[in-house]
Amino acid sequence: MARRLVICGGAGCLGAYCVSHFKSNGFWVASIDINENKEADINILIDLEECLMTTDRMVLEALRIQLKNEKLVAVICTAGGWIGGNVQENFAQNCDKLLRQNVWSSIICTSVAYKFLGNNGMLILTGAKTALRSTPKMIGYGMAKNAVHHLAKSLAEKDSGLPQGARVVCVLPDILNTAFNRRMMPEADVTNWTPLLQVAEIYESWIDGDDPPRNGQFVLLNTNNLVTKAIPANEEGVPLNY
Repeated sequence: MARRLVICGGAGCLGAYCVSHFKSNGFWVASIDINENKEADINILIDLEECLMTTDRMVLEALRIQLKNEKLVAVICTAGGWIGGNVQENFAQNCDKLLRQNVWSSIICTSVAYKFLGNNGMLILTGAKTALRSTPKMIGYGMAKNAVHHLAKSLAEKDSGLPQGARVVCVLPDILNTAFNRRMMPEADVTNWTPLLQVAEIYESWIDGDDPPRNGQFVLLNTNNLVTKAIPANEEGVPLNY
């Protein structure tokens, strides 16, 4: 039977690459997103204007029906969003949107992991390297990503309630090679941007047990000359054993 996983943000830039990669390698994939991904085995469509509790219940019920008694090998949160700005620029509105995009999606993934992740399964959350320091020109984004960092650290503790042997990893990308980033920075050197397919390949290697990060680990994605390495780091983003 195919191994099963859930990707929250499965119709986004990184999420779509992950769905395609895992499907091509024989996984059963459920996508949670505001838009459909036709490659996924099932799509659970959510509305960011709906309240968190209602969305959470809907997602869990949809997965309960689809999974029956099967368990997931991984839950991956690729959902998120970025808005720049300080307190003078639509501060409350931007914070509200960023919390929905980044924090709510991580909360939903946590609920899914609690309910359906198998023993020794993996929950991958997406933080941000830039949020490890102050972010005066993108305050809402830094605040939201720091909430994700805190969630990951807390979930890795023994009393978090996740299934036995669950492994929580917080990935800290720098700049992903997306169409949006290329459009925003047309003159940039993209050879040090992280290719999306390589992220999906790294995630699969972890799920396969190929040198996976320890529980609670922060992981930097370091790309040089289009080659990406996953580097364990401490909570300040300092690489370990380097």
